[in-house]
Amino acid sequence: MKGAPHPTSDMIAEFELLEQFDRDQRYIDEHYEELWKRYPNCWIAVYQGKLIAFATTIETLLARIEQNRLQPENVARRRLEKDSDLIL
Repeated sequence: MKGAPHPTSDMIAEFELLEQFDRDQRYIDEHYEELWKRYPNCWIAVYQGKLIAFATTIETLLARIEQNRLQPENVARRRLEKDSDLIL
């Protein structure tokens, strides 16, 4: 009987990215009210527990994420609206 395959370094890296993304989403959830007060009706981007960008449009936010040499799909982002649960 064969055992489970050993995870590859790519699998481990992908898992770590997913865990980091989840932590960053939780950061937004936990700090939503204070973020909203500071950046109302703006898009924000959080990476490794830090706010790295904000903008009034998603296009500008994505450009700022890329200026930080990050891939947008690895960065937690959300539009801050009062009483909003919009997550991208």
